[in-house]
Amino acid sequence: MTEEIRGTKAVEDAAIAWVMAIERKAGRDPTDTRYRGAPADISSPPRLIEVKAVGTTSRGYDLWLEVRQVEEARRNPSFYVYVVENIRQGDSAQFTLKVLGRDLLARLLGRAKEQRYFTVPWPVADYDSAPASLEEDPISGPAEETPQSPRPTPRDRPHDSASILWEAAPSVVEFRGDDDGYLAWIPPQGWLGRQRSQQPEAHLPAAAQGVVPHDFGSASRRRLHRARVRQVLRSAEARA
Repeated sequence: MTEEIRGTKAVEDAAIAWVMAIERKAGRDPTDTRYRGAPADISSPPRLIEVKAVGTTSRGYDLWLEVRQVEEARRNPSFYVYVVENIRQGDSAQFTLKVLGRDLLARLLGRAKEQRYFTVPWPVADYDSAPASLEEDPISGPAEETPQSPRPTPRDRPHDSASILWEAAPSVVEFRGDDDGYLAWIPPQGWLGRQRSQQPEAHLPAAAQGVVPHDFGSASRRRLHRARVRQVLRSAEARA
Protein backbone atom coordinates (compact mmCIF):
# COMPACT_ATOMS: atom_id res chain seq x y z
CA MET A 1 0.00 0.00 0.00
CA THR A 2 1.34 3.42 -0.98
CA GLU A 3 2.18 5.69 1.95
CA GLU A 4 0.46 9.08 2.04
CA ILE A 5 2.72 12.07 1.46
CA ARG A 6 2.52 14.52 4.34
CA GLY A 7 3.85 18.03 4.68
CA THR A 8 4.11 20.92 2.23
CA LYS A 9 7.80 20.36 1.47
CA ALA A 10 7.30 16.64 0.83
CA VAL A 11 4.37 17.33 -1.51
CA GLU A 12 6.42 19.91 -3.41
CA ASP A 13 9.46 17.63 -3.70
CA ALA A 14 7.29 14.81 -5.06
CA ALA A 15 5.79 17.13 -7.67
CA ILE A 16 9.20 18.43 -8.77
CA ALA A 17 10.63 14.93 -9.13
CA TRP A 18 7.59 13.81 -11.12
CA VAL A 19 7.71 16.81 -13.48
CA MET A 20 11.43 16.35 -14.10
CA ALA A 21 10.78 12.70 -15.00
CA ILE A 22 8.09 13.55 -17.56
CA GLU A 23 10.28 16.33 -18.98
CA ARG A 24 13.06 13.81 -19.58
CA LYS A 25 10.55 11.52 -21.31
CA ALA A 26 9.68 14.49 -23.54
CA GLY A 27 13.34 14.73 -24.59
CA ARG A 28 14.30 17.79 -22.56
CA ASP A 29 17.01 18.21 -19.94
CA PRO A 30 15.39 19.59 -16.74
CA THR A 31 17.24 21.18 -13.81
CA ASP A 32 15.85 21.95 -10.38
CA THR A 33 16.37 25.72 -9.95
CA ARG A 34 14.32 26.31 -6.80
CA TYR A 35 17.27 27.45 -4.72
CA ARG A 36 19.17 29.38 -7.38
CA GLY A 37 17.19 32.60 -7.46
CA ALA A 38 15.42 31.68 -10.71
CA PRO A 39 11.88 32.92 -11.42
CA ALA A 40 10.60 29.32 -11.76
CA ASP A 41 11.17 25.91 -10.21
CA ILE A 42 12.58 24.03 -13.19
CA SER A 43 14.68 25.02 -16.19
CA SER A 44 13.95 22.58 -19.01
CA PRO A 45 15.18 24.34 -22.17
CA PRO A 46 13.51 25.85 -23.94
CA ARG A 47 10.86 25.79 -21.22
CA LEU A 48 10.95 27.57 -17.88
CA ILE A 49 8.50 25.78 -15.59
CA GLU A 50 6.81 26.94 -12.39
CA VAL A 51 5.38 23.91 -10.59
CA LYS A 52 2.25 24.19 -8.45
CA ALA A 53 2.05 21.14 -6.19
CA VAL A 54 -1.45 20.34 -4.93
CA GLY A 55 -2.26 17.62 -2.44
CA THR A 56 -5.74 16.97 -3.83
CA THR A 57 -7.20 19.31 -6.45
CA SER A 58 -7.04 23.00 -7.29
CA ARG A 59 -10.22 22.98 -9.36
CA GLY A 60 -12.15 26.19 -8.68
CA TYR A 61 -9.23 27.90 -6.90
CA ASP A 62 -7.05 30.80 -8.01
CA LEU A 63 -3.41 30.41 -8.97
CA TRP A 64 -0.82 32.21 -6.86
CA LEU A 65 2.20 33.59 -8.72
CA GLU A 66 4.95 35.90 -7.56
CA VAL A 67 5.34 39.30 -9.22
CA ARG A 68 8.54 38.27 -10.95
CA GLN A 69 6.86 35.10 -12.25
CA VAL A 70 4.00 37.08 -13.78
CA GLU A 71 6.50 39.48 -15.34
CA GLU A 72 8.54 36.57 -16.73
CA ALA A 73 5.41 34.85 -18.07
CA ARG A 74 4.30 38.01 -19.88
CA ARG A 75 7.75 38.52 -21.36
CA ASN A 76 8.79 34.96 -22.10
CA PRO A 77 6.55 32.77 -24.31
CA SER A 78 8.44 29.69 -23.06
CA PHE A 79 7.30 30.22 -19.46
CA TYR A 80 4.91 27.48 -18.31
CA VAL A 81 2.96 26.69 -15.17
CA TYR A 82 2.55 22.96 -14.45
CA VAL A 83 -0.16 22.23 -11.89
CA VAL A 84 0.45 18.77 -10.40
CA GLU A 85 -2.51 17.44 -8.43
CA ASN A 86 -3.54 14.42 -6.35
CA ILE A 87 -0.10 14.17 -4.78
CA ARG A 88 -0.97 13.50 -1.17
CA GLN A 89 -2.26 9.96 -1.79
CA GLY A 90 1.35 9.03 -2.58
CA ASP A 91 1.10 7.00 -5.78
CA SER A 92 2.85 8.94 -8.57
CA ALA A 93 0.96 6.89 -11.16
CA GLN A 94 -2.16 8.71 -10.01
CA PHE A 95 -0.68 12.21 -10.11
CA THR A 96 -2.46 14.44 -12.63
CA LEU A 97 -1.15 17.38 -14.63
CA LYS A 98 -2.54 20.64 -16.01
CA VAL A 99 -0.20 22.49 -18.40
CA LEU A 100 -0.66 26.25 -18.61
CA GLY A 101 1.38 28.00 -21.27
CA ARG A 102 1.35 30.28 -24.28
CA ASP A 103 -2.15 31.51 -25.25
CA LEU A 104 -3.93 29.85 -22.33
CA LEU A 105 -1.55 31.28 -19.75
CA ALA A 106 -1.61 34.70 -21.43
CA ARG A 107 -5.41 34.70 -21.28
CA LEU A 108 -5.42 33.77 -17.59
CA LEU A 109 -2.84 36.44 -16.78
CA GLY A 110 -5.06 39.00 -18.49
CA ARG A 111 -7.43 38.60 -15.53
CA ALA A 112 -4.71 38.56 -12.87
CA LYS A 113 -5.29 40.66 -9.76
CA GLU A 114 -2.31 41.94 -7.83
CA GLN A 115 -2.31 41.16 -4.10
CA ARG A 116 0.01 42.29 -1.33
CA TYR A 117 1.40 40.06 1.39
CA PHE A 118 4.42 39.65 3.64
CA THR A 119 6.63 36.63 4.17
CA VAL A 120 7.67 36.43 7.81
CA PRO A 121 10.78 34.35 8.54
CA TRP A 122 10.04 31.67 11.13
CA PRO A 123 13.30 30.04 12.24
CA VAL A 124 13.26 26.44 13.42
CA ALA A 125 14.28 27.53 16.93
CA ASP A 126 11.25 29.83 17.18
CA TYR A 127 9.01 27.13 15.73
CA ASP A 128 10.21 24.62 18.31
CA SER A 129 9.84 27.06 21.23
CA ALA A 130 6.42 28.45 20.28
CA PRO A 131 3.61 27.69 22.76
CA ALA A 132 1.73 24.54 21.77
CA SER A 133 -1.28 25.05 24.05
CA LEU A 134 -3.29 27.81 25.68
CA GLU A 135 -1.95 26.71 29.05
CA GLU A 136 1.56 27.67 27.95
CA ASP A 137 0.37 31.05 26.67
CA PRO A 138 -2.93 31.79 28.41
CA ILE A 139 -5.28 34.32 26.91
CA SER A 140 -5.35 37.34 29.16
CA GLY A 141 -8.29 39.66 29.53
CA PRO A 142 -8.23 43.26 28.32
CA ALA A 143 -5.75 45.42 30.17
CA GLU A 144 -7.28 47.79 32.68
CA GLU A 145 -7.09 51.36 31.58
CA THR A 146 -5.88 54.00 33.98
CA PRO A 147 -8.47 56.76 34.30
CA GLN A 148 -7.22 60.03 32.88
CA SER A 149 -8.26 63.52 33.79
CA PRO A 150 -9.86 65.55 31.01
CA ARG A 151 -7.28 67.53 29.06
CA PRO A 152 -7.58 71.29 29.31
CA THR A 153 -8.14 73.09 26.03
CA PRO A 154 -6.79 76.48 24.96
CA ARG A 155 -10.34 77.80 25.33
CA ASP A 156 -10.16 77.17 29.08
CA ARG A 157 -7.20 79.54 29.48
CA PRO A 158 -6.49 83.23 28.78
CA HIS A 159 -4.98 83.86 25.36
CA ASP A 160 -1.47 84.82 26.39
CA SER A 161 1.85 83.07 25.82
CA ALA A 162 2.53 82.21 29.43
CA SER A 163 -0.78 80.48 29.95
CA ILE A 164 -0.53 78.45 26.73
CA LEU A 165 2.89 77.04 27.61
CA TRP A 166 1.57 74.29 29.86
CA GLU A 167 3.76 72.22 32.15
CA ALA A 168 2.69 69.05 30.33
CA ALA A 169 1.37 70.03 26.92
CA PRO A 170 -0.94 67.51 25.22
CA SER A 171 0.32 65.86 22.08
CA VAL A 172 -2.66 67.23 20.12
CA VAL A 173 -4.08 70.72 20.67
CA GLU A 174 -7.30 71.76 18.96
CA PHE A 175 -8.34 75.32 18.05
CA ARG A 176 -11.74 74.92 16.46
CA GLY A 177 -13.20 78.37 15.80
CA ASP A 178 -10.60 79.95 18.10
CA ASP A 179 -8.29 81.91 15.79
CA ASP A 180 -6.88 84.18 18.47
CA GLY A 181 -6.05 81.20 20.65
CA TYR A 182 -4.28 79.53 17.72
CA LEU A 183 -2.12 82.60 17.09
CA ALA A 184 -1.33 82.94 20.80
CA TRP A 185 -0.26 79.28 20.97
CA ILE A 186 2.39 79.52 18.23
CA PRO A 187 5.24 81.64 19.84
CA PRO A 188 5.88 79.45 22.91
CA GLN A 189 6.52 76.48 20.66
CA GLY A 190 9.60 78.13 19.14
CA TRP A 191 8.07 78.01 15.66
CA LEU A 192 8.39 81.72 14.80
CA GLY A 193 9.71 82.57 11.38
CA ARG A 194 10.10 85.45 8.96
CA GLN A 195 8.39 88.79 9.58
CA ARG A 196 5.76 90.09 7.23
CA SER A 197 6.70 93.33 5.52
CA GLN A 198 3.76 95.39 6.77
CA GLN A 199 3.07 96.24 10.42
CA PRO A 200 0.35 94.05 11.96
CA GLU A 201 -2.91 95.67 12.81
CA ALA A 202 -3.23 96.86 16.38
CA HIS A 203 -6.36 94.79 16.99
CA LEU A 204 -4.51 91.47 16.39
CA PRO A 205 -3.22 89.44 19.37
CA ALA A 206 0.35 90.18 20.39
CA ALA A 207 1.33 86.66 19.35
CA ALA A 208 0.29 87.38 15.75
CA GLN A 209 2.87 90.07 15.03
CA GLY A 210 3.21 89.03 11.41
CA VAL A 211 4.99 85.75 12.06
CA VAL A 212 4.62 82.36 10.43
CA PRO A 213 5.83 79.00 11.80
CA HIS A 214 9.00 77.63 10.24
CA ASP A 215 10.06 74.44 12.00
CA PHE A 216 7.41 71.72 12.12
CA GLY A 217 9.65 68.77 11.24
CA SER A 218 8.65 68.53 7.60
CA ALA A 219 8.15 70.85 4.63
CA SER A 220 4.54 69.78 4.16
CA ARG A 221 3.62 70.53 7.77
CA ARG A 222 5.37 73.92 7.58
CA ARG A 223 3.39 74.81 4.47
CA LEU A 224 0.13 73.80 6.12
CA HIS A 225 0.76 75.94 9.21
CA ARG A 226 1.98 78.93 7.19
CA ALA A 227 -1.20 78.77 5.16
CA ARG A 228 -3.27 78.49 8.33
CA VAL A 229 -1.63 81.53 9.93
CA ARG A 230 -2.21 83.60 6.78
CA GLN A 231 -5.84 82.48 6.71
CA VAL A 232 -6.34 83.43 10.38
CA LEU A 233 -4.72 86.83 9.88
CA ARG A 234 -6.87 87.58 6.85
CA SER A 235 -9.97 86.55 8.81
CA ALA A 236 -9.01 88.80 11.73
CA GLU A 237 -8.37 91.75 9.42
CA ALA A 238 -11.75 91.22 7.77
CA ARG A 239 -13.50 91.28 11.13
CA ALA A 240 -11.79 94.51 12.16
